[in-house]
Amino acid sequence: MARNKPRPFIDTNVLFSGFYQSLGPSAQILNQHAKGKITMIISRQILEELVTNFRLKKRELLFQLKTYLTNTPPEIVADPTAEQVEKVSSLINPTDAPILAAAINSKADCLVTGNTRHFTAKVSKQTGILIFTPGIYVKRINPGGR
Repeated sequence: MARNKPRPFIDTNVLFSGFYQSLGPSAQILNQHAKGKITMIISRQILEELVTNFRLKKRELLFQLKTYLTNTPPEIVADPTAEQVEKVSSLINPTDAPILAAAINSKADCLVTGNTRHFTAKVSKQTGILIFTPGIYVKRINPGGR
C-alpha cells in the first residue's frame, strides 16, 4: 500500500533557519522537500515574512531563496479569514494566531516551528494539530538518521 507523502505546515523561522544554517534540522526539512519526500505547506503570510526577513537580514541569500522556491515550490495556501484567526486567538499569542489558523485550515499533518514559547503542547491539544520543533520533526520522518 502506497503511503502518502508527509505534508507539514512550515513556520517562517524554520524556513529562514534552513537557508541561513545549511546544516541542522531546518535545512534537512528543506532538503526533504527538494527531494520530493515531503510536501511543505506555507501560507501567503509566511512567504511574505520570509522574503521580508531575507531582504532585511540576509540580502545575500535572496537569489538562493528565489531559486529554491522556483525549482521546488511549496504548497501555498491562502491566509486565514479574520473569523478563522479569531477562533484561535484566545489560544495563542495574537501575532501567531494567523499562522496557527493557516496551519489548521491547510489540513497539514502537523505544524513545524521553532517557536516553542507560543506553539506549546497545550495549543496542540486544544486545536488538534500536532506541533513539532524541526529537530523532533526530522527524527519522526527519518527515524534511522539517514
